[in-house]
Amino acid sequence: MKDFLKIYKFIRKNTNLKSIKAFTLVETLVSIFIVTIVILGPLTVAMNASSYAKQTKDVMTATYLAQEATELLHHLQESIYLKCVSDTSINSVCQSTDGDLDGLFDIPSETSWRVFKEYLATSPSCFAAAGCSYDFIDMTSNENIAPTKYVSTSSACSSLYLTATNLYVCAGIRGVAGGPTFFTRKVQIESIPTFAGRDASYNDDLRVISTVTFRRSNGYTRSIKLIDFLHIHK
Repeated sequence: MKDFLKIYKFIRKNTNLKSIKAFTLVETLVSIFIVTIVILGPLTVAMNASSYAKQTKDVMTATYLAQEATELLHHLQESIYLKCVSDTSINSVCQSTDGDLDGLFDIPSETSWRVFKEYLATSPSCFAAAGCSYDFIDMTSNENIAPTKYVSTSSACSSLYLTATNLYVCAGIRGVAGGPTFFTRKVQIESIPTFAGRDASYNDDLRVISTVTFRRSNGYTRSIKLIDFLHIHK
Protein backbone atom coordinates (compact mmCIF):
# COMPACT_ATOMS: atom_id res chain seq x y z
CA MET A 1 0.00 0.00 0.00
CA LYS A 2 2.82 2.34 0.83
CA ASP A 3 4.42 1.58 -2.49
CA PHE A 4 1.19 2.41 -4.34
CA LEU A 5 0.93 5.76 -2.54
CA LYS A 6 4.51 6.53 -3.47
CA ILE A 7 3.79 5.78 -7.14
CA TYR A 8 0.61 7.89 -7.09
CA LYS A 9 2.41 10.84 -5.50
CA PHE A 10 5.17 10.54 -8.08
CA ILE A 11 2.65 10.64 -10.96
CA ARG A 12 0.82 13.61 -9.46
CA LYS A 13 4.06 15.44 -9.01
CA ASN A 14 5.50 14.80 -12.48
CA THR A 15 2.33 15.01 -14.66
CA ASN A 16 0.73 18.18 -15.98
CA LEU A 17 -3.02 17.57 -15.58
CA LYS A 18 -3.89 20.62 -17.63
CA SER A 19 -2.05 19.13 -20.61
CA ILE A 20 -3.94 15.89 -20.18
CA LYS A 21 -7.28 17.73 -20.16
CA ALA A 22 -6.32 19.81 -23.21
CA PHE A 23 -5.23 16.74 -25.11
CA THR A 24 -8.51 15.03 -24.28
CA LEU A 25 -10.46 18.00 -25.64
CA VAL A 26 -8.51 17.92 -28.90
CA GLU A 27 -9.15 14.22 -29.21
CA THR A 28 -12.86 14.82 -28.69
CA LEU A 29 -12.99 17.51 -31.37
CA VAL A 30 -11.08 15.34 -33.82
CA SER A 31 -13.38 12.43 -33.10
CA ILE A 32 -16.45 14.57 -33.71
CA PHE A 33 -14.94 15.83 -36.96
CA ILE A 34 -14.18 12.31 -38.17
CA VAL A 35 -17.65 11.06 -37.28
CA THR A 36 -19.19 14.05 -39.04
CA ILE A 37 -17.20 13.34 -42.22
CA VAL A 38 -18.10 9.66 -42.09
CA ILE A 39 -21.80 10.49 -41.79
CA LEU A 40 -22.04 13.50 -44.10
CA GLY A 41 -19.88 12.05 -46.86
CA PRO A 42 -22.22 9.25 -47.95
CA LEU A 43 -25.23 11.47 -47.23
CA THR A 44 -23.92 14.16 -49.59
CA VAL A 45 -23.20 11.56 -52.26
CA ALA A 46 -26.71 10.17 -51.91
CA MET A 47 -28.28 13.64 -52.15
CA ASN A 48 -26.22 14.52 -55.24
CA ALA A 49 -27.06 11.19 -56.84
CA SER A 50 -30.76 11.83 -56.25
CA SER A 51 -30.49 15.31 -57.77
CA TYR A 52 -28.61 14.03 -60.82
CA ALA A 53 -31.15 11.25 -61.28
CA LYS A 54 -34.02 13.76 -61.27
CA GLN A 55 -32.23 16.01 -63.75
CA THR A 56 -31.55 13.04 -66.02
CA LYS A 57 -35.21 12.03 -65.84
CA ASP A 58 -36.30 15.57 -66.75
CA VAL A 59 -33.93 15.66 -69.74
CA MET A 60 -35.18 12.29 -70.97
CA THR A 61 -38.80 13.39 -70.59
CA ALA A 62 -38.15 16.65 -72.44
CA THR A 63 -36.37 14.77 -75.23
CA TYR A 64 -39.29 12.37 -75.55
CA LEU A 65 -41.80 15.24 -75.68
CA ALA A 66 -39.78 17.04 -78.36
CA GLN A 67 -39.60 13.87 -80.44
CA GLU A 68 -43.28 13.16 -79.91
CA ALA A 69 -44.20 16.48 -81.54
CA THR A 70 -42.36 15.60 -84.76
CA GLU A 71 -43.64 12.02 -84.78
CA LEU A 72 -47.20 13.30 -84.53
CA LEU A 73 -46.64 15.40 -87.66
CA HIS A 74 -45.34 12.34 -89.47
CA HIS A 75 -48.46 10.48 -88.37
CA LEU A 76 -50.75 13.24 -89.64
CA GLN A 77 -48.94 13.38 -92.97
CA GLU A 78 -49.17 9.61 -93.44
CA SER A 79 -52.85 9.56 -92.48
CA ILE A 80 -53.73 12.28 -95.00
CA TYR A 81 -51.68 10.61 -97.71
CA LEU A 82 -53.38 7.23 -97.21
CA LYS A 83 -56.77 8.94 -97.31
CA CYS A 84 -55.97 10.85 -100.50
CA VAL A 85 -54.72 7.72 -102.26
CA SER A 86 -58.08 6.04 -101.74
CA ASP A 87 -60.53 8.98 -101.74
CA THR A 88 -60.47 11.88 -104.22
CA SER A 89 -64.22 12.38 -104.40
CA ILE A 90 -65.84 15.81 -104.67
CA ASN A 91 -66.81 15.94 -101.00
CA SER A 92 -63.39 14.80 -99.81
CA VAL A 93 -60.67 17.06 -98.50
CA CYS A 94 -58.50 15.18 -100.98
CA GLN A 95 -60.45 16.32 -104.03
CA SER A 96 -57.91 16.80 -106.80
CA THR A 97 -57.39 20.35 -108.07
CA ASP A 98 -55.15 22.17 -110.50
CA GLY A 99 -53.27 23.87 -107.69
CA ASP A 100 -50.29 25.00 -109.77
CA LEU A 101 -52.45 26.09 -112.76
CA ASP A 102 -50.58 23.95 -115.26
CA GLY A 103 -53.70 22.40 -116.73
CA LEU A 104 -53.14 19.12 -114.92
CA PHE A 105 -54.94 17.93 -111.82
CA ASP A 106 -52.85 17.07 -108.79
CA ILE A 107 -51.89 13.50 -108.14
CA PRO A 108 -52.76 12.10 -104.67
CA SER A 109 -49.31 12.78 -103.24
CA GLU A 110 -49.51 16.44 -104.30
CA THR A 111 -53.03 16.78 -102.96
CA SER A 112 -52.13 15.22 -99.63
CA TRP A 113 -49.08 17.50 -99.33
CA ARG A 114 -51.23 20.56 -100.01
CA VAL A 115 -53.87 19.50 -97.48
CA PHE A 116 -51.22 18.69 -94.89
CA LYS A 117 -49.64 22.13 -95.15
CA GLU A 118 -53.04 23.82 -95.10
CA TYR A 119 -53.85 22.03 -91.86
CA LEU A 120 -50.63 23.29 -90.31
CA ALA A 121 -51.20 26.83 -91.59
CA THR A 122 -54.72 27.22 -90.21
CA SER A 123 -54.89 29.62 -87.30
CA PRO A 124 -52.97 29.45 -85.11
CA SER A 125 -50.37 28.70 -87.74
CA CYS A 126 -47.34 26.57 -86.99
CA PHE A 127 -45.54 28.64 -89.65
CA ALA A 128 -45.90 31.80 -87.52
CA ALA A 129 -42.99 33.15 -85.51
CA ALA A 130 -44.75 32.31 -82.24
CA GLY A 131 -45.11 28.69 -83.33
CA CYS A 132 -47.87 26.34 -82.26
CA SER A 133 -48.56 23.69 -79.69
CA TYR A 134 -50.64 20.50 -79.73
CA ASP A 135 -50.75 17.02 -78.25
CA PHE A 136 -51.34 13.49 -79.48
CA ILE A 137 -55.12 13.76 -79.06
CA ASP A 138 -55.20 16.78 -81.36
CA MET A 139 -53.09 15.17 -84.07
CA THR A 140 -54.68 11.72 -84.13
CA SER A 141 -58.37 12.55 -83.79
CA ASN A 142 -59.54 13.07 -87.40
CA GLU A 143 -57.56 13.51 -90.62
CA ASN A 144 -60.66 14.89 -92.39
CA ILE A 145 -60.39 18.24 -90.61
CA ALA A 146 -57.56 20.47 -89.53
CA PRO A 147 -56.34 19.44 -86.06
CA THR A 148 -56.79 21.65 -83.04
CA LYS A 149 -53.71 23.74 -82.36
CA TYR A 150 -52.85 26.46 -79.90
CA VAL A 151 -50.49 29.40 -79.78
CA SER A 152 -47.54 28.08 -77.82
CA THR A 153 -47.75 30.95 -75.33
CA SER A 154 -51.50 30.73 -74.70
CA SER A 155 -52.88 29.42 -71.44
CA ALA A 156 -54.52 26.57 -73.38
CA CYS A 157 -51.15 24.90 -73.76
CA SER A 158 -48.54 27.12 -72.15
CA SER A 159 -47.55 24.05 -70.16
CA LEU A 160 -48.33 20.40 -70.65
CA TYR A 161 -50.65 18.73 -68.17
CA LEU A 162 -49.93 15.31 -66.73
CA THR A 163 -53.05 13.17 -66.57
CA ALA A 164 -53.83 10.40 -64.14
CA THR A 165 -52.73 7.92 -66.82
CA ASN A 166 -49.31 9.64 -67.09
CA LEU A 167 -49.97 11.29 -70.44
CA TYR A 168 -48.74 14.79 -71.29
CA VAL A 169 -51.53 16.77 -72.99
CA CYS A 170 -52.73 20.32 -73.54
CA ALA A 171 -55.51 21.57 -71.32
CA GLY A 172 -56.98 23.25 -74.40
CA ILE A 173 -60.67 23.30 -75.08
CA ARG A 174 -61.13 19.87 -73.54
CA GLY A 175 -59.80 20.50 -70.08
CA VAL A 176 -58.00 17.72 -68.27
CA ALA A 177 -58.03 16.18 -64.85
CA GLY A 178 -54.55 16.67 -63.55
CA GLY A 179 -52.02 19.34 -62.85
CA PRO A 180 -49.74 21.46 -65.05
CA THR A 181 -46.11 20.40 -65.27
CA PHE A 182 -43.07 22.61 -65.82
CA PHE A 183 -42.70 21.32 -69.41
CA THR A 184 -43.65 23.66 -72.26
CA ARG A 185 -43.52 22.73 -75.95
CA LYS A 186 -43.35 24.90 -79.06
CA VAL A 187 -43.32 23.75 -82.69
CA GLN A 188 -42.15 26.00 -85.49
CA ILE A 189 -42.34 25.00 -89.16
CA GLU A 190 -40.56 26.58 -92.10
CA SER A 191 -41.06 25.85 -95.80
CA ILE A 192 -37.84 25.28 -97.74
CA PRO A 193 -38.50 25.33 -101.53
CA THR A 194 -36.20 23.02 -103.46
CA PHE A 195 -37.36 23.99 -106.96
CA ALA A 196 -38.66 27.21 -108.48
CA GLY A 197 -41.65 27.66 -110.76
CA ARG A 198 -45.22 26.52 -110.47
CA ASP A 199 -44.31 23.24 -108.84
CA ALA A 200 -42.36 24.91 -106.03
CA SER A 201 -45.21 24.44 -103.57
CA TYR A 202 -45.10 20.68 -104.14
CA ASN A 203 -41.35 20.32 -104.12
CA ASP A 204 -40.59 22.09 -100.89
CA ASP A 205 -39.40 20.51 -97.68
CA LEU A 206 -40.65 21.42 -94.25
CA ARG A 207 -38.18 22.02 -91.48
CA VAL A 208 -39.70 21.33 -88.07
CA ILE A 209 -38.16 22.73 -84.90
CA SER A 210 -39.60 21.19 -81.76
CA THR A 211 -38.50 22.87 -78.53
CA VAL A 212 -39.34 21.70 -75.03
CA THR A 213 -38.41 23.96 -72.13
CA PHE A 214 -38.50 22.95 -68.49
CA ARG A 215 -37.50 24.35 -65.14
CA ARG A 216 -34.76 22.54 -63.26
CA SER A 217 -34.73 21.98 -59.50
CA ASN A 218 -32.23 24.82 -59.03
CA GLY A 219 -34.66 27.28 -60.60
CA TYR A 220 -32.88 27.62 -63.94
CA THR A 221 -34.57 26.68 -67.20
CA ARG A 222 -33.25 24.34 -69.86
CA SER A 223 -34.41 23.69 -73.40
CA ILE A 224 -34.22 20.60 -75.59
CA LYS A 225 -34.44 21.36 -79.31
CA LEU A 226 -35.07 18.77 -82.01
CA ILE A 227 -34.96 19.48 -85.75
CA ASP A 228 -36.67 17.24 -88.28
CA PHE A 229 -37.63 17.44 -91.96
CA LEU A 230 -40.79 16.43 -93.80
CA HIS A 231 -40.96 15.66 -97.52
CA ILE A 232 -43.71 15.11 -100.05
CA HIS A 233 -44.40 11.49 -100.93
CA LYS A 234 -43.25 10.63 -104.43
